[in-house]
Amino acid sequence: MSLIAWCMAQAQLTPQFRLAFEREGGHPPLKRCATRRFKKTDNVVLYSEIYEPLLKSENPPRVGAGYQVFDKTTNKQVLSTGAMPMEAFIQKGNPVIPFGLKLPLKDLQPGAYRLVLQAVDDANNFTPLRQTDFVLSD
Repeated sequence: MSLIAWCMAQAQLTPQFRLAFEREGGHPPLKRCATRRFKKTDNVVLYSEIYEPLLKSENPPRVGAGYQVFDKTTNKQVLSTGAMPMEAFIQKGNPVIPFGLKLPLKDLQPGAYRLVLQAVDDANNFTPLRQTDFVLSD
């Protein structure tokens, strides 16, 4: 199992935005960010893809993914999603799980942050940690 692609993107989100977003032409309705500087009012989504070859087996595993956000100054964790189930994103017969998770920027104070992403399956296989930095302003 591995994370094969990921990026932070801005999206036009409505209050009814759901994680299982509709896909148009095989791509999520997201615009890749040219920078990792955001305002608290920006709608930012972490888009990633998990490669899990066991999804093609007769008894596919359950897969989850989540992220943690750390304050870069103090290295203190300020946000954690825990492992979120990926069932809504799985496409039968496809070993790749594309998914998007919204970043609740309004809950964070302005500053510099590090986001750490990881996926896991029910056989306790973990992907390597993937991380990126971003800056938040008012």
